[in-house]
Amino acid sequence: MVLMRYFVLTIVIMCQRRMTTAMSCKIKQASRAGLVGLAVADLLCCVSALAVTYGRDDDAAAYSQHEQVPLVAAVYGPFIQNASAKSNTWLTVVVAVGRYMVICRPLHARYLVSVTATRLAIVAAFIVAVLIELPMLWTFAVVTFVCPNSDGEATTRYFVLEHGLLMW
Repeated sequence: MVLMRYFVLTIVIMCQRRMTTAMSCKIKQASRAGLVGLAVADLLCCVSALAVTYGRDDDAAAYSQHEQVPLVAAVYGPFIQNASAKSNTWLTVVVAVGRYMVICRPLHARYLVSVTATRLAIVAAFIVAVLIELPMLWTFAVVTFVCPNSDGEATTRYFVLEHGLLMW
């Protein structure tokens, strides 16, 4: 919880209007954009890790129709967690390359480091991470069972996780 507060606070501080107007240099703005992207990836990783940890019950063989949040956490949580962790790594590389250019190649940095290029690199990092983790979505298959209640009129739906196409 403390880490999530830290990441939310970082995003709020970095996105304030005063923070954006105080930086007139495009290199500083590009650095800020990279750090905001990194904070968002960290926040996604922490939230999905929390959802996976507290949403999944290893003893549960079936989820009722009232337990859809744990079901979604069990199916999609590892995908979001791994994709955000991978994008976090690539965003660290993006920020490090930008800082390398500014420190070691300051004359070239004026032309190579820009807000647009940094934003494109952030979007590309998220897309590549999602594409790499896409097979994770096929590790579980959700099977729906409809069971009648004792009165015969109402029915209850149960969702069972089975091994998907990529899990043997």
